[in-house]
Amino acid sequence: MENTPDRLDRRTVEHSDLTAAQRSTRARAAALARWGKTTDRAEQTAAAREAFLGKFPNETAMRGHMASLSFKASRAS
Repeated sequence: MENTPDRLDRRTVEHSDLTAAQRSTRARAAALARWGKTTDRAEQTAAAREAFLGKFPNETAMRGHMASLSFKASRAS
């Protein structure tokens, strides 16, 4: 279906009517609802975890990356 003025995608209209803070709050609520229904979090995140760890050729490279993220996070606070 085409997005004509009388047939706009509901998400597009809702998105344009919200402020950035409202969109963030809505996204946070959706994420909390989704994780609240998840029984096995490790299973749900397995693919993402494997993809992330696959970026590093060895454990030392991964630890260095994690240390860098930790440092950046400490500076942001």
